[in-house]
Amino acid sequence: MEPVKISLAKIEKIVEKYIKENKQLVRESISEDAAMTILRQLGGHNRLKAMTGARHLLHGMTSENNPFLSFKFKRSNGVNYVKIILRNDLYDLEFGHVYGTGYTVKKEYEGVGVENLKSIFTSTTGITTICEYLNENVNMDLSEFLSDKKFINPKRKQFLYHGTSISPEKFNLRDDYDFEDSNTWSGDLPEGYLFLTTKLREAKTYGQYVIPCELKWYDNITFNVNANNPSQIFDKDYGIDLFKNDKYYGFWEKFEDSEKRVLIIKGTDRSTVITYIENVIPRNDLAVQFYNMGGKNKTKDYNQKT
Repeated sequence: MEPVKISLAKIEKIVEKYIKENKQLVRESISEDAAMTILRQLGGHNRLKAMTGARHLLHGMTSENNPFLSFKFKRSNGVNYVKIILRNDLYDLEFGHVYGTGYTVKKEYEGVGVENLKSIFTSTTGITTICEYLNENVNMDLSEFLSDKKFINPKRKQFLYHGTSISPEKFNLRDDYDFEDSNTWSGDLPEGYLFLTTKLREAKTYGQYVIPCELKWYDNITFNVNANNPSQIFDKDYGIDLFKNDKYYGFWEKFEDSEKRVLIIKGTDRSTVITYIENVIPRNDLAVQFYNMGGKNKTKDYNQKT
């Protein structure tokens, strides 16, 4: 068998293609490693999401070949987006406000050491770990307050919860959904759908107030997952999150095929409920009663102390 003759020019093209493809793989590997490092330095992915409602996590390489991580979160101190760029051993941070298709840079920092990464994030956004302590105390009171309240829909035995920065007196679900920051809690779901949760603490991470909710119709398709954060499992499965689950569940496709009105992802200690806005009955009346009785005062006391 005679050897195959290949021209030098063709060999050069093959080598050039190989180098280019592997260079891209190396870039992607560096980008992902850097993103994981930044997440760990901010306290870990789970804690970051619980505290900020972080969504739309993206990683990549800048035009100058520096790895970056960016994500959106519920607006605080006028910002709802951060991009963190790793340059050698220091970080550049860009905080901004995303609204619709627009974006405005609010604050920028250069040459931040890893030891100052958390403090810069906290001082700029106003989000601190003490919020978790506040949430637990206020949520306990709200849970007790709701324990003897009647449902509009008599078929329901448990309230669902929606976190918002709008006070109950002014709250309107449709307006809140259309609010410029709504995509931080509705994610990339089709228009008109939103998340609710059975866990008060989780709802509180999306805003200063929690609105108890009921549903008009409860026909549903339910999936059980062995995890204490089913919303994160859904995000990874649907594609909202930067990372993927170990296995693909196909929640959304199966929900659409079922023609049910409600999708429930049931975890070990809470459930994530997804439905369309018109199916939700927000109980503003109960929220107004609760915050007027003292829930709001607790928040005011905390803000005054800090």
